[in-house]
Amino acid sequence: MSQQPVALLTRKETFSASHRLHSKHLSDEENAEIYGKCNNPNGHGHNYTELLYEVKVYETDKNSVTYRGPYPYNNSQYLQNKRSAKTSCTNISSDSD
Repeated sequence: MSQQPVALLTRKETFSASHRLHSKHLSDEENAEIYGKCNNPNGHGHNYTELLYEVKVYETDKNSVTYRGPYPYNNSQYLQNKRSAKTSCTNISSDSD
């Protein structure tokens, strides 16, 4: 089997969430100075990208290939149901469990 993969398949998912960094032990002015835009009372948003899996494909001979890694099935709907209900477009500072 070849030592170098002939292809690399990856699966990534992206979601958006907001947060607010604020310490009750500091004044509003100190919080604003330390945390800047992340101290916005209405929250501050980010987009997150998560690598779900990586599959390396190897050439075994002239007519076939094999791969190493998890089975690359389509799990978008499963992840969307699990993640969206809890995190996508929410405020992770106040809306999380």
